[in-house]
Amino acid sequence: MCDLAAREAACCPFLTYDIALHEGTVTWTTGGADRPDVRAVLDEYYAAPDWAGQGPDVIAGRMQRPPTAAPADHIRVDDRLPPAFRSLGA
Repeated sequence: MCDLAAREAACCPFLTYDIALHEGTVTWTTGGADRPDVRAVLDEYYAAPDWAGQGPDVIAGRMQRPPTAAPADHIRVDDRLPPAFRSLGA
């Protein structure tokens, strides 16, 4: 699970990822949508079906400014999780 979080973070380093254990249940929370720069990118992703077929110049123009990266600790893993869940892979 943490390997997947690491891959997600490589794709979207401006988001935060929290993997925790709550009453015997593992939860995954992705955050960052409250930041205006992140919200702008997410809005473009959601609208992509409306404009994605218009070519690379349109796409590049719509995705002008990527959001800033999340803090270095943007993946938080609960220490109480079993080792198989905590491994961030190679």
